[in-house]
Amino acid sequence: MKSVKRFFLSAVTLMFFASACGLTKEDAIDILSSVEQTAAASITYVPVSATPDVNVIVAQTFAAMTAQAGGIVQPTFTQIVPQPGTGSISGTLSYPSSFIPALRVMAVSVTEHGYSYIDTQPNQSTYTISGLAPGRYHVIAYAGGEFSAGYTLAVPCGLSVECTDHSLIDVVVVAGANTPNINPQDWYAPPGSFPPMPGDAFNAPAPTSDGPPALSGNGGILGGIKYPANSTPAMLIVFFVVGGGPQDYFYITTETGQSKYEMSLPPAHYYIVGYSLGGDGFPAGLAGGYTQYVVCGQLFSCTDHSLIEVPVAPQVVFVDTADIADWVAPAGTFPPNPVP
Repeated sequence: MKSVKRFFLSAVTLMFFASACGLTKEDAIDILSSVEQTAAASITYVPVSATPDVNVIVAQTFAAMTAQAGGIVQPTFTQIVPQPGTGSISGTLSYPSSFIPALRVMAVSVTEHGYSYIDTQPNQSTYTISGLAPGRYHVIAYAGGEFSAGYTLAVPCGLSVECTDHSLIDVVVVAGANTPNINPQDWYAPPGSFPPMPGDAFNAPAPTSDGPPALSGNGGILGGIKYPANSTPAMLIVFFVVGGGPQDYFYITTETGQSKYEMSLPPAHYYIVGYSLGGDGFPAGLAGGYTQYVVCGQLFSCTDHSLIEVPVAPQVVFVDTADIADWVAPAGTFPPNPVP
């Protein structure tokens, strides 16, 4: 019933907006009835035994998207040339971190395969794309590689865990007017939900002194090691590639008493599990993870011990609070230590 009411309100709003801008009722109905869905695609990652190469990962992503589409090549996009009497789109930008990297924000025509874009600066929180012909557009922000966020149904939903529809929203542009509050902030969509960035490659500026460290094309994860004792054991921390095979993982070791970790990783989504190595009075073989129990507050009422997917994007520390703190998960919750 909520979806019916939401559609009715959207229809009424659009009818009023169309009348004010000179569009006919039939034009508005056509816009409402032509919503397109974005197809998701599987991503294949290089195995851990290979040297991480972002270009290889991106190439494999494109190949996977083509295969998912049944071998159909993605359409060729052309850049839109600004013309007088056009409209614009504006909104706010975000990043689930204390730092917003430089982004390429694109408006891609739903029907004409044309696009227009702007490149933002680090920590820029608003954008405006001008010179857009009247029509319908999808708005996507690209951080580099295949990592991107869209203006999807999950954004007006609130981007909570209950918001599972990551379909791109058709944004209507009319001549001589700005369409505001279009916020491409859905960084949580499954990999492959949005099309690859059309046009020339996006060369993001180097990280600044107030941003994350340069990571040679990789991204990073930071977090704490919280053990239920006065100190922490030496640990083996494993970063499992989500959707990967048994050998698709990276790892680091920490020392006794070390309470924080940091790791440089190629762009992907990861699960994080720590395994105690023993010694200095600590037992070996215990496993703790970064799970829903951790973000819930580690309370008695927190019963969800499922691992959290942590996304890694090129050249930025996307998550800096991925704490390894769930040591009370039921046996068998975490995968066994894969490191020989």
